[in-house]
Amino acid sequence: MMNSLTRSLLWIALHWRTSAVIAGAVGIAATCRWCLETDEVRDQRAQRRNKKELRALADKISTYGRNEAGYLDSMETKVCTDNLLVLGKEGQRELQQHGWNVDLRKEIPKDLAHHMGVVDTRIAIERGLEDMPGLQLRYFYAYWELGRFGWSYPIIPEAIFSIRNAFTAQAALEFDRKTEMLGVFAQKLQQYRLLMPRHPMTTVIVVAEKSKDTLRLQQGLEQVGSRIPLLIVALEELKQRGLVAVPQPRSHMVGTRTIYEQLEIDLARLQSEEQLIKDG
Repeated sequence: MMNSLTRSLLWIALHWRTSAVIAGAVGIAATCRWCLETDEVRDQRAQRRNKKELRALADKISTYGRNEAGYLDSMETKVCTDNLLVLGKEGQRELQQHGWNVDLRKEIPKDLAHHMGVVDTRIAIERGLEDMPGLQLRYFYAYWELGRFGWSYPIIPEAIFSIRNAFTAQAALEFDRKTEMLGVFAQKLQQYRLLMPRHPMTTVIVVAEKSKDTLRLQQGLEQVGSRIPLLIVALEELKQRGLVAVPQPRSHMVGTRTIYEQLEIDLARLQSEEQLIKDG
């Protein structure tokens, strides 16, 4: 049975996310994101005050994590945050005692903003499941974790995950930051046609970094959606509602469905197709 400290360290190690962490005898009491962004002039003063308070908190956290306990370490980064808190040597040792083999991060990911976006989707899904009793997350692996499984398929998803309730469904995630041409992105998604028969997967979910890009993706990927089971949802919507978020409607379907509902529908369709093949 893991104590609160171990659970907190494991969360940090798995999520590799920018956080402000209060660690104590009972573990982590609170976390908060340091990236405070606003375009509204009226909020600038409050923004500066909040940043000042968070920096003061961060100084205390870093001092405790590095000098007092050694469970955490920090890295400086210029991307949206002041520091990135990561697992320290004592934190690694604590997890190893409970059977978790976790590597220490020595370098910041090259595309930190994209990396953080993928982790944001993970956090959004996990938090959303807290409000869905009976539905469990079987696994969630981001692209930097797939190498441990000898991933040899023709496409590397941003992440794959599986949920279980009365049914078990697997899905792939793609995070879109509008950094590549839509045609190039569409070609990548087309490769899922080769992956899905070889790896258990029912649905591909495209998560748009900005809500305004969901319509662009829906229109630009319409042909792709006719070839693979594709869902498009904004990151903000996913953060707010988890798997009960409502994605962009598929053009050939009437009405709206949540991500969870569509995963169940796609699974039933896949199982029906497989049964037809078996029956000849």
